Amino acid sequence: MNEALLQLNTMKANLEKLLRSYTAIKNENEILKNQIDAQRKAMTEKNQKLSDMEQQLSLLKTAQTISKQITSNGTETTNNANNETTENTNDVKLKINDLIKEVDKCIALLNA
Repeated sequence: MNEALLQLNTMKANLEKLLRSYTAIKNENEILKNQIDAQRKAMTEKNQKLSDMEQQLSLLKTAQTISKQITSNGTETTNNANNETTENTNDVKLKINDLIKEVDKCIALLNA
Protein backbone atom coordinates (compact mmCIF):
# COMPACT_ATOMS: atom_id res chain seq x y z
CA MET A 1 0.00 0.00 0.00
CA ASN A 2 2.85 2.34 0.84
CA GLU A 3 4.41 1.66 -2.52
CA ALA A 4 1.13 2.43 -4.34
CA LEU A 5 0.80 5.69 -2.42
CA LEU A 6 4.37 6.60 -3.29
CA GLN A 7 3.74 5.92 -6.98
CA LEU A 8 0.53 7.94 -6.84
CA ASN A 9 2.36 10.88 -5.28
CA THR A 10 5.11 10.59 -7.89
CA MET A 11 2.52 10.56 -10.69
CA LYS A 12 0.78 13.56 -9.10
CA ALA A 13 4.08 15.48 -8.92
CA ASN A 14 4.88 14.60 -12.54
CA LEU A 15 1.40 15.65 -13.64
CA GLU A 16 1.73 19.00 -11.84
CA LYS A 17 5.16 19.50 -13.43
CA LEU A 18 3.67 18.66 -16.83
CA LEU A 19 0.80 21.14 -16.29
CA ARG A 20 3.26 23.89 -15.30
CA SER A 21 5.32 23.19 -18.41
CA TYR A 22 2.19 23.22 -20.55
CA THR A 23 1.10 26.56 -19.09
CA ALA A 24 4.55 28.08 -19.61
CA ILE A 25 4.70 26.88 -23.22
CA LYS A 26 1.16 28.10 -23.85
CA ASN A 27 2.07 31.56 -22.52
CA GLU A 28 5.26 31.63 -24.59
CA ASN A 29 3.25 30.63 -27.67
CA GLU A 30 0.83 33.50 -27.07
CA ILE A 31 3.72 35.96 -26.74
CA LEU A 32 5.25 34.67 -30.00
CA LYS A 33 1.91 34.98 -31.79
CA ASN A 34 1.65 38.59 -30.62
CA GLN A 35 5.18 39.28 -31.87
CA ILE A 36 4.35 37.75 -35.25
CA ASP A 37 1.23 39.92 -35.49
CA ALA A 38 3.27 43.03 -34.62
CA GLN A 39 5.89 42.15 -37.25
CA ARG A 40 3.21 41.57 -39.87
CA LYS A 41 1.63 44.92 -39.05
CA ALA A 42 5.01 46.68 -39.27
CA MET A 43 5.74 44.97 -42.58
CA THR A 44 2.34 46.01 -43.95
CA GLU A 45 2.98 49.62 -42.91
CA LYS A 46 6.43 49.61 -44.52
CA ASN A 47 5.02 48.10 -47.70
CA GLN A 48 2.41 50.88 -47.75
CA LYS A 49 5.12 53.51 -47.26
CA LEU A 50 7.14 51.94 -50.04
CA SER A 51 4.13 51.97 -52.33
CA ASP A 52 3.50 55.63 -51.49
CA MET A 53 7.13 56.48 -52.17
CA GLU A 54 7.03 54.68 -55.52
CA GLN A 55 3.94 56.69 -56.42
CA GLN A 56 5.66 59.91 -55.36
CA LEU A 57 8.71 58.98 -57.41
CA SER A 58 6.48 58.43 -60.43
CA LEU A 59 4.86 61.82 -59.87
CA LEU A 60 8.27 63.42 -59.49
CA LYS A 61 9.46 61.94 -62.77
CA THR A 62 6.29 63.20 -64.47
CA ALA A 63 6.76 66.66 -62.97
CA GLN A 64 10.37 66.75 -64.12
CA THR A 65 9.31 65.80 -67.63
CA ILE A 66 6.67 68.52 -67.60
CA SER A 67 9.20 71.00 -66.27
CA LYS A 68 11.63 70.17 -69.07
CA GLN A 69 8.86 70.54 -71.65
CA ILE A 70 7.78 73.86 -70.21
CA THR A 71 11.36 75.10 -70.16
CA SER A 72 11.99 74.05 -73.76
CA ASN A 73 8.64 75.50 -74.92
CA GLY A 74 9.29 78.74 -73.06
CA THR A 75 12.07 79.71 -75.43
CA GLU A 76 9.64 79.68 -78.38
CA THR A 77 6.91 81.90 -76.86
CA THR A 78 6.29 85.65 -76.78
CA ASN A 79 7.15 87.87 -73.81
CA ASN A 80 3.68 87.61 -72.15
CA ALA A 81 3.52 83.90 -72.62
CA ASN A 82 7.15 83.65 -71.57
CA ASN A 83 6.33 85.40 -68.27
CA GLU A 84 3.44 82.98 -67.68
CA THR A 85 5.70 80.08 -68.56
CA THR A 86 8.33 81.33 -66.13
CA GLU A 87 5.70 81.53 -63.39
CA ASN A 88 4.50 78.03 -64.26
CA THR A 89 8.07 76.80 -64.32
CA ASN A 90 8.69 78.30 -60.90
CA ASP A 91 5.49 76.71 -59.57
CA VAL A 92 6.49 73.35 -61.01
CA LYS A 93 9.98 73.68 -59.55
CA LEU A 94 8.53 74.49 -56.12
CA LYS A 95 6.21 71.51 -56.30
CA ILE A 96 9.09 69.29 -57.38
CA ASN A 97 11.20 70.55 -54.47
CA ASP A 98 8.33 69.78 -52.08
CA LEU A 99 8.00 66.28 -53.52
CA ILE A 100 11.75 65.71 -53.22
CA LYS A 101 11.62 66.77 -49.57
CA GLU A 102 8.75 64.36 -48.93
CA VAL A 103 10.62 61.52 -50.63
CA ASP A 104 13.72 62.29 -48.55
CA LYS A 105 11.62 62.21 -45.38
CA CYS A 106 10.11 58.87 -46.39
CA ILE A 107 13.53 57.43 -47.13
CA ALA A 108 14.77 58.64 -43.75
CA LEU A 109 11.77 56.98 -42.06
CA LEU A 110 12.43 53.71 -43.84
CA ASN A 111 16.09 53.80 -42.84
CA ALA A 112 15.19 54.44 -39.21
